[in-house]
Amino acid sequence: RRVLFRSYANKNWLNNYLDSGYLASKYDIWLAHYIDSTDYNGVYQIWQYTSTGSLAGIPSQFVDMNISYKKYW
Repeated sequence: RRVLFRSYANKNWLNNYLDSGYLASKYDIWLAHYIDSTDYNGVYQIWQYTSTGSLAGIPSQFVDMNISYKKYW
């Protein structure tokens, strides 16, 4: 079994509080930026673009929606 390490943070934290360059050199970045088209300039492998999505079969109006730019399976 393979263990994957990711760093999850929003755009503000990646730009202003974390060393995003260092993190990106060691870990995959999971960017939380709730917007139609992100303008984050750093490296990231997953983008969480909303926390209020919907998906058939999930009875909630609060579904996190993500786009993965890397195959993790």
